[in-house]
Amino acid sequence: MYYLLKIRPAFLSSILKKLLRIKREVIKTKEGVFFIDKLSNFGSQLKLKGEYEPDLKLTLDKLLNEGDTFVDLGANEGYFSIIGGKIVGKKGRVISIEPQTRLQNIINKNIKLNRISNVELFQLCISNKVGKEVIYLSPELNTGSSGVLKKQKYKVATENVDSMTLEDLIDKLQIKKVNLIKIDIEGSEYEAILGSKKLFEDKIIKNIALELHPKFLKKRNLDIDHIVNFLNEAGYKINKEFKNLVYSL
Repeated sequence: MYYLLKIRPAFLSSILKKLLRIKREVIKTKEGVFFIDKLSNFGSQLKLKGEYEPDLKLTLDKLLNEGDTFVDLGANEGYFSIIGGKIVGKKGRVISIEPQTRLQNIINKNIKLNRISNVELFQLCISNKVGKEVIYLSPELNTGSSGVLKKQKYKVATENVDSMTLEDLIDKLQIKKVNLIKIDIEGSEYEAILGSKKLFEDKIIKNIALELHPKFLKKRNLDIDHIVNFLNEAGYKINKEFKNLVYSL
């Protein structure tokens, strides 16, 4: 069955999966209970290995404490929102941000399966402006690669999503301190960070688990050095305690 993951282009795998009537299932892992597509990039790793991106999970373990606020920017199916929610507890707060309509019910189901009440889900594209953004929806076997840049040579579906700056959202929610933000948004990290400079300059955010996408930024004629230089100037340094890229004050 897992041979479907290797079929290219990826949309053919999605078609075959539907023809074979392969549906999502609920699985239990050491991190919680999740409603997964076992043939997706995320679901297959969780099904076969029992975990997903363990280095990032370790980052949450070490940087989050009970009562903290965690922002999961690019939540996908809510895996790290769930993990973060369990760590920060009832006194803490998790802001889960995911623009794709097709994932909203999945995230909400995962929240309910884990009986967590401190995760707030927002269907938004974080940008450098308030308005609308067009996102290109990758095949469902890898929903995490969807974003404002079209990566496939073949035609994919698009969606118009409300956009907002990170600074505006944090201000709207009256959040005074974010202990950790995870940013994995397929090249839109440029607008997310540089469109909300004051948020970082004012030290509202203490730690940033950042996934940089230099190839995608280059295709959009954006310079990754603008992000790196700004974070350095704002006082952030690479935290060498972690294997993944983490900036800390």
